[in-house]
Amino acid sequence: MEKKKLTKVNLLIAGAGGLIGSACVKIAKKNGNYNLFIPSRNELNYLNFNDFFNYCLTKNIEYIIFAVGKVGGIFDNQDNQINYMLYNTELNTNLLKVAVKSNVKKIITFSSSCMYSLRAKQPYEEKDLSFVDVEKTSFGYALSKFYLTKSSELFNFNNSNKCKFINVIPNSTYGPHDDFDLKTGHVLACLIRKFYEASKKNKRKITLFGSGKPMREFIYSEDVASAVLFLLNKNYKDVCDIINIGTGKEISISNLALKISSIIGFKGKIIFDESYSDGAKRKFLNSSQINNYGWYSSTSLENGLLKTFEWFKSNYEKISNKG
Repeated sequence: MEKKKLTKVNLLIAGAGGLIGSACVKIAKKNGNYNLFIPSRNELNYLNFNDFFNYCLTKNIEYIIFAVGKVGGIFDNQDNQINYMLYNTELNTNLLKVAVKSNVKKIITFSSSCMYSLRAKQPYEEKDLSFVDVEKTSFGYALSKFYLTKSSELFNFNNSNKCKFINVIPNSTYGPHDDFDLKTGHVLACLIRKFYEASKKNKRKITLFGSGKPMREFIYSEDVASAVLFLLNKNYKDVCDIINIGTGKEISISNLALKISSIIGFKGKIIFDESYSDGAKRKFLNSSQINNYGWYSSTSLENGLLKTFEWFKSNYEKISNKG
């Protein structure tokens, strides 16, 4: 008797060229259960609601991984709070409107650990999420994410039979296709570039911003993607609205710098300039909820750094030309 072929689901990955989006494309292709739709920026502008809605309608999109948005490091966030808030809120509003008017059944969105209150007990649990006393350096970005998180919770409550939103909160994500621009990138990507360029120029010392004391939890982009596809494949009734995604391991920025300098082969002195802001002293997630579902991260920080550095080296010319 001939086996019945499984019908593939039409999956739109928004932001497929970025850090998390590109990893989701890679993992989804391995999965094989999806007809993938990965339009470029020129093909689809998510800030234009009509374009976004019509694309979902004509392509019969059933699932969306919404990995598109304006993201950046501590200093770019601090200097452009309103831009981050307005840009991401407009994107998020369009997504919510698409969910209301289209036939999409599941949507994965990405929130941020910067939404958690500095007063909350760590490691942060999803139930403790409240927009009170959040880190000021990323307030605008956090506000846009909190808006999406709470709006999609409301959507789930009122439209539970139509479409399911799952908000994932991955901790500090890194990997191929990260932003290695020293003005806009996050700490890990910027450290890789700084040490690499210092090593190439045989510098005897390197100055890093901040004290090096803050603790961070870093997770490799393909681990985030595997968690997203894992959740997408589960029965939506078995999945909570908000889910932390972390590794359960922390490291100080100073020790991270030592690891990266060792991988790259930088032999000089490392100086921390404490006149620059550290941001939050600690951001550690409790990931027991997704662990209880059966998912765990699999990439060690050492292996993830090696993979990221190899990708960075292979693409350095293009990265350096961008700025």
